[in-house]
Amino acid sequence: MQTSTLPLDGFRWITALWILALLVVLPGCGPDGAGPPAAGTSPADPVQRGAHLVTVLGCNDCHTPLQMGPEGPAPDMSRMLSGHPETPALPPPPVLPEGPWNWVGAATSTAFAGPWGITYSPNLTP
Repeated sequence: MQTSTLPLDGFRWITALWILALLVVLPGCGPDGAGPPAAGTSPADPVQRGAHLVTVLGCNDCHTPLQMGPEGPAPDMSRMLSGHPETPALPPPPVLPEGPWNWVGAATSTAFAGPWGITYSPNLTP
């Protein structure tokens, strides 16, 4: 009986392709495509660098509330990085079946509940 659908050779090829992609992409990630900044140096415009980091690291995914738009839920950029809104009163989280990865999220994408309790995304704007 075969338990793996991907042979080891296929896994090695996928790993090699990822490493190659990283070697090609990472050198161009610094300012002006010149690679990462040298240690101890500061970027020319720290605000621009911060905006880049917020975008690349996906901070908006959890810290910017969603709003319903004509094409479905979209980040409410008027409240960018403001965390979980005060106004919506959340009901108690539903009881989930036993399992190690069970959790639920609020429609705003800023509150999450699981075996640990409820977590609210904090405001990152100060």
